Amino acid sequence: MGRIARTASIALACLPACAGWSLVEDPAIAAPDGSFGFEAPVGWMRARGGDAEVLLTREGPPVQWFEVRALPADEAFPLLGEGVPLDATPAEIAALTITELSAGLDPIPLAVLERGPAAVGADEGFLVHGRYADELGVSFDLLAAGFARRNRFYRLLFRAPTLHIFDRDRFAFDRAVATFRPREDPEGQ
Repeated sequence: MGRIARTASIALACLPACAGWSLVEDPAIAAPDGSFGFEAPVGWMRARGGDAEVLLTREGPPVQWFEVRALPADEAFPLLGEGVPLDATPAEIAALTITELSAGLDPIPLAVLERGPAAVGADEGFLVHGRYADELGVSFDLLAAGFARRNRFYRLLFRAPTLHIFDRDRFAFDRAVATFRPREDPEGQ
C-alpha cells in the first residue's frame, strides 16, 4: 500500500474518534465539572474528557497534546498507587510526578531537563521539563506543572515533538499555567 493510501486509510479509520472534538472559539476554558479554568488557544481542538479534565490539541494527539486535570489527592498517581501526602512540598510532588510519568513511558527512559518551583496561576507549584524518544526514535518534550490544594491535585501536561512543534506551541502551556484557576469550594475541594 502506498504512503498516501496508507495515510488516507488511517485518517478514515480515525474519523469516528473525531466526533468528540470541538473547536476552541473562546479562550476561557473550564472543566466540565467546574473544578478549574484557564485560557486556551483559540483554533485548537478540545476533546470531551472526564468531568475534571480538559484535553486539547492543534494537529491531533499523536502529534501534540495538552491535558489539564483535577484529581483527588489520594488518587493523584495511579500508576504508582499513591496519592499526594498531606504535607508534601511542591518539590516532593514534582518528584512523584516524574516517577509517575516515567512509569507511564516504561521501558522508554525520561530524561529530566528542568525541575523546580513554579507559579501555577496564583498557587505555589512545580514545573518539570522532560524529554524522551518514542519507539520510532522521534524525540518528544514533555512539560508538567501542578500543585496540591486541600484534597485535590491539579496537573497540567503538554507533550510535543522536540523539533519545531514544542517551541512553536509551548506558549499554550505557559498561558494555561499562568491563567490557571482552581474552583473555590467551601466543602474543601
